[in-house]
Amino acid sequence: LWALLVGVAAAIAAMAWIWCAVEDPRGYDWVWGAAPFIHIRHLGYYLAAGAVAALYPCLAPGRRLLQGVGFVLLTLVLAALCWAGGRGSVLAVLVAVPLVLYLAPATLEKRRLLLALPFILLASYLISKIFWVDSSALGLSLFHGGEPDDIDDLSSGRVALWLSVLPRLLDSPWLGIGPDNYGFLADKPAMPTQPHSFVLQALLDWGLPGGGLLLLAMIGLCLWLAGFFWRRRAAMLPVAPLVVFGVWVAILVYGLIDGTLYPYPTMALGPMALGLVYGFALHREGRGET
Repeated sequence: LWALLVGVAAAIAAMAWIWCAVEDPRGYDWVWGAAPFIHIRHLGYYLAAGAVAALYPCLAPGRRLLQGVGFVLLTLVLAALCWAGGRGSVLAVLVAVPLVLYLAPATLEKRRLLLALPFILLASYLISKIFWVDSSALGLSLFHGGEPDDIDDLSSGRVALWLSVLPRLLDSPWLGIGPDNYGFLADKPAMPTQPHSFVLQALLDWGLPGGGLLLLAMIGLCLWLAGFFWRRRAAMLPVAPLVVFGVWVAILVYGLIDGTLYPYPTMALGPMALGLVYGFALHREGRGET
């Protein structure tokens, strides 16, 4: 979690460096020029995960100084998220952060965080407005790029993209087309190299049996872990496993409308993190499996 927070802080620092280095930061092309990211939405992957990870120092028991550091980190990450925008990253945070807070034990640190949260959100929004840019693609907006003409415009072209996947899925429903082969299809939309949905991507890459089994395993494991943390709320479990679980939930929610699982590093790191949390839960359940 600390490594993730350091990485997110470095990403925010990179954006600050670009802001100071360019001649006109408000008119700069942040969508395609947010180095080291190819696209500004890739920054959203880290910000969504970082916003959840920042809950760890906020909820750490018995360390008031560490909680103060967590408040600052959470404010900065949410400010960067408000500035960069992105419906997927915002949706991921709106699902994962309340879930972690709901499942977290009723400690003094949790009460402090809940009391401070309205002020953190307000401060984050005000900080983001200081660095406003002349682009409709950034910021908190449901209609990035202007008023939509239809539902496909509202989804930034995702509906047409998803519909283009279905014929290919029906052409090869049992074996799929192979991992990451979507980018080589001749009749797909020109720009994307993945279907912008981990559900469609899993089914298309590995077919209905393989992709369906993967999806059922992930959904079932997530539901089991949510139930585990709910049942053990009074046991004052360590905060870190719950927050790691929240990071994974954020990645999954984001992955519903973007390709955050494959071939990005989350495909490798996410299941490992989920496996660690599952091992912790099994050990706590008294099965002795790690």
